[in-house]
Amino acid sequence: MNLSIKQQREQLKTAAALWVVRLSQAPSDEDRARFEAWRATSIDHEIAYEQALASWERLDRLASLRAPKIVPDADLLVAMDRQPLPPTLEPAPKRPMQRWLAIAACLLLTVALGGLLLGSPLIAPAYATGIGERRLIVLDDGTRVELNTDSKIVVRYVRDHREVELVRGEAMLHVAGGRQPFVLQTQAGQLRMSRSAKLDVRMYGGAAKVTVQQGAVESLRPAQSEPEILTPGSEALVGMTGTRVRMIEDGDLTRQLAWRDGAISLDGQTIYEAIAEINRYNSAQIIVNDQTIGGLRVGGYFKTLSADEFATALSQAFGLKVLRQPDGDFVLVAGRSAPANKSSS
Repeated sequence: MNLSIKQQREQLKTAAALWVVRLSQAPSDEDRARFEAWRATSIDHEIAYEQALASWERLDRLASLRAPKIVPDADLLVAMDRQPLPPTLEPAPKRPMQRWLAIAACLLLTVALGGLLLGSPLIAPAYATGIGERRLIVLDDGTRVELNTDSKIVVRYVRDHREVELVRGEAMLHVAGGRQPFVLQTQAGQLRMSRSAKLDVRMYGGAAKVTVQQGAVESLRPAQSEPEILTPGSEALVGMTGTRVRMIEDGDLTRQLAWRDGAISLDGQTIYEAIAEINRYNSAQIIVNDQTIGGLRVGGYFKTLSADEFATALSQAFGLKVLRQPDGDFVLVAGRSAPANKSSS
């Protein structure tokens, strides 16, 4: 059975939530080994787990505030129970799956409910972009912040430092010189940076991907005593379980920042991954329900963030058909034939 991107994401969220629940209940060495194997499968698994773990921590805070009891939807539990789980998620006999599913459902609901129950009015300047919008903000100290699609920051003026909170989305910061340190707050932790630092930060739920282009950045998670030092050319995935750092090439950085020029740059990503990226910028979505098509790999520089134009480019490159839906979405289906791999620009 071919699954849509939305269905795949929901399955991944459910799997991540189940792992958070299992690891919180005295897991065995075998459990931990199977979890590490699952998490190492892809960066998507890593990010999904960090998001679920952040929601789990939020559940603890909600409990301490005596929030109303969260009751999982019965139909959701039935639907989840009917979905076959991958081998790495097959429950041990001594732990009933129904109990895990109930806790995991609460955990998934917390993503939506937690922010509402814990939120409080922010008395500080806020800047945001809608879907498909990009915006340049110049702060009072001269710091430049470029917001990508569907992003929001809150600016706070603190006595001993300058502070910006990235609430959601993605931002490129070019910090102006000044006596006071500059701090970027995220749900994943705090980033303290040097004068004239330049970096891109993208939120993935409770995790943040930090790419440093210039200057030095100190990354400090809530449970961390010593900061991780990030240098130019480094990329870090910062989450509740730790910080993973790798060095990237200039070409990788250029591809990541193509959005600043209204473009998308790909280097062997699958069509599933490519359209997930382009869909961030559009209300009308590109949909692929065929795994054969979704698994094809594409590379090139596309000077567009339009779903319509990108779907057309893919159809021309791979011999696909584009079906426009009444709601404005675009469905890619097989045409004459589709090659194994293709690069386009």
